Amino acid sequence: MMNSAGVSCRNAWLSFVVLPLALGWYGAVVAQDRSQYPVKEQYDRYEKDYVETVLHPCTMSSTSPIALADEIEGTFGNGLAPVMESYINMYQTTGDLAYLFRFVDRAICMQELRWDRLGISDPGLLWLLALQGYDFTQPRWSLDTGGDGTITAALGHFVHYILLERPDLMGVQIPQFPSTHIADSDLGPWTTLGDFAEWLRAEVALTLDVYVGWPGYWISDVYCFSSTEGPDNDAELTTYLNLQGPIGAALYYIGEVNPSPWYLQHSAAIADAYTSIVNDEQDCVHWPWGWDGTPDAERYVLEYDNGAYRWTYFGWAPESCESRHGDVPNDYEDISHGILDLILPRAVVEQQISTAAIMFNTTDMLRFRNTFTQNIYAGLDIDGYPTFHPSVAGDDEIKYRHEWDGLGTLNRRSRAYMWLQQWDALGNPPNVYDIVMDYYAGRVKDDPNGIQGSLEQYGLADVVAAQWQRECFDLTLFNRDVVYDQNFAAKRHLIIDPTAGPGTSFADPVLGDERFTVNPGVHAEMRAGSSIELKPGFHAAYGCEFHASIDPLGCDMQVKTMTTGGVAAEIFAQRGLGLATEKPMHHDSKKLVRVVTTQDPASSKLGAGIIVEENGTCSWRLFNNLGQLVASANSVNLNPGLNDLQIDLHDHPTGAYILDLSGAGLNVRGPVFIGQ
Repeated sequence: MMNSAGVSCRNAWLSFVVLPLALGWYGAVVAQDRSQYPVKEQYDRYEKDYVETVLHPCTMSSTSPIALADEIEGTFGNGLAPVMESYINMYQTTGDLAYLFRFVDRAICMQELRWDRLGISDPGLLWLLALQGYDFTQPRWSLDTGGDGTITAALGHFVHYILLERPDLMGVQIPQFPSTHIADSDLGPWTTLGDFAEWLRAEVALTLDVYVGWPGYWISDVYCFSSTEGPDNDAELTTYLNLQGPIGAALYYIGEVNPSPWYLQHSAAIADAYTSIVNDEQDCVHWPWGWDGTPDAERYVLEYDNGAYRWTYFGWAPESCESRHGDVPNDYEDISHGILDLILPRAVVEQQISTAAIMFNTTDMLRFRNTFTQNIYAGLDIDGYPTFHPSVAGDDEIKYRHEWDGLGTLNRRSRAYMWLQQWDALGNPPNVYDIVMDYYAGRVKDDPNGIQGSLEQYGLADVVAAQWQRECFDLTLFNRDVVYDQNFAAKRHLIIDPTAGPGTSFADPVLGDERFTVNPGVHAEMRAGSSIELKPGFHAAYGCEFHASIDPLGCDMQVKTMTTGGVAAEIFAQRGLGLATEKPMHHDSKKLVRVVTTQDPASSKLGAGIIVEENGTCSWRLFNNLGQLVASANSVNLNPGLNDLQIDLHDHPTGAYILDLSGAGLNVRGPVFIGQ
C-alpha cells in the first residue's frame, strides 16, 4: 500500500508498485514457515535493548582505576566485541550501512576508553597499579589475551573487511550523527570508512604488539601465548584455547593488511597448534608435593571421535591437578567457549581463497560441524524442539565453572553454531541449519526477554545470514530516517510499516516517530521478488530519489554480493534450464564486461558467458566455499562479444562457489550457486 501523500520526489521515478497484498499473509492465523521468521527485525530489537540497556558501552560508572579497568574489560571483551562482529555479518547479509556506522561509533567508544587514554598520570599510582598487573600506560583493555583478543579480533575484522574485502566501501562518507561519538571524538576526524579503517589498523597493531613483542606474552610456536607477560612465562602458563583463538584471528586480519609477515606467522602458529600433539602431565609439576614421576600422556588438542572434534577447556596447555577452578582433569570445553575457539577457523576459512596456505581444511570444518550435530545436539524435548548438551564432548558435565553446571542459558548460544551450516552438504543428517532453525522457532522467535549475552546476538546474525541465503524470505522495515543512500532487498515480500516497530529506530539518527522518511538528496532503492508494500507513515521527501522495483529473479536472487580489487561482482546462476541472468560486473570508459551464468543439471556443467568488447585472454578459477580450487583454466582467448565457457562440476556437490576471473581487463570475483 502506497501512502500517496508521501510520494513527492522531484526528479524521482517509481519503477514498480504492487497493489495491497491479500490480508493475513503475515498474520498470526497463517502457519509460518522458516521464510517468514522475522529474524532480522528481531536482531535489531534485541541488539538495541542489549547494547544500550545492559552494556551502555560508552558510559562507565566505576570510579577507582581497578574497578574501572574491570568494568571496561567486561563491557568490551565479554560484551560488546562479539556484537560488533555481528554488525559486519549483518552488513554482509543485508547491505544496510547502518550496521557499519554503528560499528564505527562503538569502536570509537572502545578506543576512547583504552587504558592508556584514561588519563591516569600520577607515577606513584601507576606504579602501585602495575604491581597488581594493571599497566595503564599500555594500549590495552584487559589483563590478558582474553578480553584484548576478542576486542582486537572484532576491530581487525572491520579493518580487513574495508581495506581488503570491500575496498569499494572506502569512500563511503561517515554521517556525523549528533547522537553518536563520531562527530565529537577527539581521536578523529574521519571522513570516510576508509579513513577510519586506516586509522584503526594502526591502533589494533599497537595492542597486538604488546602481546607478540618482547617481553610480551609469546612463548613459542608450540605453546603460543602465555597468560602472563615477561621473560618468565613458560608452557605451564599457556593461555587457554578459547583465548588463543580470538587473538589469532586478530593477528590474521592485521597480518593480511600490514606489509610485515610478523602477525601472519604468529597466527599460523596458533592454527597449527589446534591440531598439534601436546603432553598432559599426570600430576602437577608446579605443586612438588603431588609429583610422583608419572610419565606425561600425549594427545591432540582437537581429539577426533566418531566424525567430530572434541577438545578440553585447557586446549594445548598442560593440564594441572589444581587450577583456579578446582580439580578438573580432562574437562571438555563448554559450548559457550567453543564459539570463541571457532573464531580463528572462521576468520581464515572465509578468506582462504586469497592466501597461499590452508590453515584449516575441509575435513577440519566438517568435524567442527559434526561437533554440533553429533555431540552438542541432544535430541528433541517433550515439546518437539531441539535440546543441547553444554559440552563439546556430548555430555552435561561442566565442572570448572560451578555456576554453569547443567544447561542454564548455554542452550541459547547454540544459534552461534549456525555458521557451520555451510558444511551440511558434506555431512550426515541432522543438519546444523535444521537444528538451529527449529530451536529458534520454538524457544527464541516469540521470546520477549531478548538476548542474555553477546554470543547470542553474535549467533542471531548468523541465523539471519542462513535464512536469507536459504529461504525465500520476507523483510519488514520499521521507522527510520533515511539520511544517506540506502538499498533494501527481500527475496519475496518487502514491507515498510513504521507503526509496527519496537519504538525507537534501529538506525541512527534515532527516531521515535512512527514514520519512514527518505530525506532530500538521498537515493533509496527497494527491491523485492513478489511485492513491495508501503504502509501509512512512509514518506519520500521532496528532492529525494526513490526507486521500487520487482526483481524478475524473485526467490532465486542473490542478496549478498562479494567484491575484490575494488570491483563489485554480482554473478548469478539460475537454478534450472532456460533462464540466464545478466548483471554488469565492470564498467569503464573503454569496455563493458558482463558475465552470464547458466546451469545445465543434465550435464552437471556450469556455463559462464563472458561478454567483452575487445580481444584478450583471461584466466578463471572456481573455488568451493572452503576456498579450495575445484576447476581452473589459464590463457583463455576472448573475442569481442559473447565467449562461452563450460565448467564441469560432475564430481562436486551443489552449493555456493566462487568464480574468479582475471585478465583482459577483468578483475572480478563473485558467488555462484549450483542448485539441483
